[in-house]
Amino acid sequence: MNDANYVPLPTRLSQGDIVRAPIGVFGRRADLADPSLVDAAPAPLAYGEPHGTAVAVPWQTAAGADGPLVLRAWHFPAVVVTLDCGIDKAPPQVLVAPILPLMAAQPSERDGIRAGTYLMALYLPPEPEMIFADGSRFSFPESYVDFTRTTAVSLGLLMAERMVALSGAQVDRFQEAWVRFVAGRELSSTGTVAAAAGKRIRSVETLESSRRRHTVLFTFEDDSIVVLYQEPRRRGDHLQEIQIRGGTFDPPEVQAVAGSNLVLRFENEDRRDWRLAGEALGLSSCRIAAAATTSILVQCPQQPGELRLVNLDRRGQTLHLRIVRPAETDTA
Repeated sequence: MNDANYVPLPTRLSQGDIVRAPIGVFGRRADLADPSLVDAAPAPLAYGEPHGTAVAVPWQTAAGADGPLVLRAWHFPAVVVTLDCGIDKAPPQVLVAPILPLMAAQPSERDGIRAGTYLMALYLPPEPEMIFADGSRFSFPESYVDFTRTTAVSLGLLMAERMVALSGAQVDRFQEAWVRFVAGRELSSTGTVAAAAGKRIRSVETLESSRRRHTVLFTFEDDSIVVLYQEPRRRGDHLQEIQIRGGTFDPPEVQAVAGSNLVLRFENEDRRDWRLAGEALGLSSCRIAAAATTSILVQCPQQPGELRLVNLDRRGQTLHLRIVRPAETDTA
């Protein structure tokens, strides 16, 4: 099992644990692709069964009339969404988001999910031999976390259903994708931190601390504050910003360390979208939106070499990714 992506379970329920969980969605009977599911007797909620079950739920609308409310439910693998600090408070429910095979997504969405540009999902890489907590082994396919079907589940239902966990690096990707999903955009504190330059710190307070992250409050002498997140136990992904002007890349070449994760952050200054592709990166087509920022996670191969990312709309424009051994990098 590749511990860069998946690891054995921690001692307690944590964010990033993969569990077997019930997933529920409410809707109208008219919204069902197969309304006969409601008329049939409720089917057993079998694990991994894509049809799931459907149950009519009596309810009243605001006007007082009965409405055709239907509960659709499935039993799927899911990722625990609730933060560790929230789980530590032993809430009645925690949030989980289901995991689906990538082939279940629309063909037009799969490249975006792989590239991390699809706002409502997080890509999970395949694992030829996933080792679960009970010792069983499973070939895990390319998958994605569907944030749109996030469900509140009783804490007691999950304790015996834990299977394996996302690695620390994957949990970080999960957190970033979740923030983008709920906020609808990428959040940045760059301006706030830059405004603190030259100020004297009066006090430092740790607001929260967990095994993955510390939240620290800095108070300055002018009573302004900055809240920062400290992650001392993990070596972060490498970040490379790339400008796109007139369809060309600046810089045209990026260097990365073999076996590391590289985040390519594209700042598209053009008033049109561009389509990028890189066969060796597993990208057949990735859309870079006009006048926007798009990030792509690259899992660099273990061996040195060169990868290419091509602008499909301007064939002559190529971004070269030179993969080097750690000793070859510039340490200045």
